Amino acid sequence: MSHAPLFVRRIWQKDNHTFSIQWNDESIQDFRLSDLQKNCPCARCTDENTGKRVVDPKTISDDVRAIVVRSI
Repeated sequence: MSHAPLFVRRIWQKDNHTFSIQWNDESIQDFRLSDLQKNCPCARCTDENTGKRVVDPKTISDDVRAIVVRSI
């Protein structure tokens, strides 16, 4: 059975702490901003050479807020 690749159909801000993604299969997932930040793979949060976390996820508040979430 072959599955079509998933892609983002729409992203919107649900509240100050959460954003939602609607996928092309019509499923919708909510993501808490603090969870996203705790798992961020960017070079500021994770060493590019070693893959070791530079930012300790325990130091990231569960109260991370967004002013606005936009799809770019």
